[in-house]
Amino acid sequence: MRNTSVLHIAIRYGHTALMQHLISVAGVSVNGRDEDGASPLHIAAEFNQPRCAQFLLKQSAFVDATDAKGRSPLQVAELFKWKQMQQVLKDPSLLFFNRAARATKLYKAGEFEPACEAYALAQNEMERMVHSRPTGETIATFFFNYARSSQSMGGAFCQSIRLFSQVLDASPKHERALDARAVCHNALGDFESALADLAELQTKFKTSAETATVRSWAQRVAEIKAEQRKAAHDVLGVERDADEAEVKKVYRKLCLNWHPDKHASSTEDQRERARHRFARIQAAYEKMHASGRSSSGFDGFGGYDFPGRRGR
Repeated sequence: MRNTSVLHIAIRYGHTALMQHLISVAGVSVNGRDEDGASPLHIAAEFNQPRCAQFLLKQSAFVDATDAKGRSPLQVAELFKWKQMQQVLKDPSLLFFNRAARATKLYKAGEFEPACEAYALAQNEMERMVHSRPTGETIATFFFNYARSSQSMGGAFCQSIRLFSQVLDASPKHERALDARAVCHNALGDFESALADLAELQTKFKTSAETATVRSWAQRVAEIKAEQRKAAHDVLGVERDADEAEVKKVYRKLCLNWHPDKHASSTEDQRERARHRFARIQAAYEKMHASGRSSSGFDGFGGYDFPGRRGR
């Protein structure tokens, strides 16, 4: 017999009570390897111990781990033609909870990118669950943790917004998801959506949230509205007394930098941020134009007294 651990031996001979004790009480790792690189799940697959495999999967055993020969537990079960074992290792319900638990451990450890990859795999399994869908609470918790992992990476706000929206689909009164989604909208420059989420927070949770939290929502609303009220010259980044040529020069440069076409091959977040920024630049420029047309002595830039324009 190859040199192996007590846990591997217990699983090989189907001693489920001993296996559970070693893992749950003695703290033996469910992912320890023997000299052939086989994990406990590999041993369960090789010696056709489906009950052991079910327990291991529920304890976050690595279902994709490979042994020294590059085989996953499922491939081992297929090699030996163990039908029931294959069913266990393909069960979407078991795999969903296995991958979700693994993802959450990574998230709590601050490993956000691999956590998101694991959550994506878990989501694939959940979509395969036809007859035993998770509860609404489980779905909300899953997508909230997934969204927080995505948000924590930075530069994944669009994905985070979609995930927080799925939380709210499963649990419409999920205050933290709504709050976090508002943060993501604001980070992308989508001020209207951020204000809509904050307004919903103030409507739904004003009486149940802590006073400090309610005040912070009001402060964030005030800050966003102040940003929206910025003068056109501040949005464009020109001095109030800048001449027409300078304004046009800055405007064209901003358009070149922020035009959506220039960001077509950028990340989703960069494209979305550019779209909102470009729209704001256009609105500021058009506002200056509209104001200028209605002001005597000006034919272009809203109330701005460009040198040399008067008296022409």
